[in-house]
Amino acid sequence: MVSLSGLRVYHSKMVRTLFLVLLLSSGVMAQDLSWLTGHWVNDRNEEVWSEVRGGNLMGFNRQFKDGSVVFFEHLRIELSDGRVVYRACPLGKVWTSFELVESEQHRAVFQNLQHDFPQRLDYRRVGDRLQATISGEGQKSVTWEFRLKSLP
Repeated sequence: MVSLSGLRVYHSKMVRTLFLVLLLSSGVMAQDLSWLTGHWVNDRNEEVWSEVRGGNLMGFNRQFKDGSVVFFEHLRIELSDGRVVYRACPLGKVWTSFELVESEQHRAVFQNLQHDFPQRLDYRRVGDRLQATISGEGQKSVTWEFRLKSLP
């Protein structure tokens, strides 16, 4: 026969262990992708990525023409079902997910072959420069070059 107090102690230890595993998992993601953090700009675009908190990065992208915003999207990178996932919500409409398929120091590639365009997102950082390329099968790739801007 098992005592109720014994089950509570076991359950409590299990919850703490699960919490520790999740915390460590999010730390791995944070360590691998924290290089994205910053305010990245060029003449017609800006992309901002927060510091890693709670196991995710939050961001946004804006594109300008003649001083007006012509495009924007909300961005997140988070751990989902044990996988690192990049989520984009263009124009505040529908979220699309891209799974991390390649990662090395200062480079991350996300992919969703079921999406029309883009199917692949490739981020690379060299010093205070960030390159973001989107591509898809049968489509012309587009690359943006950003420089790191100091926040006021």
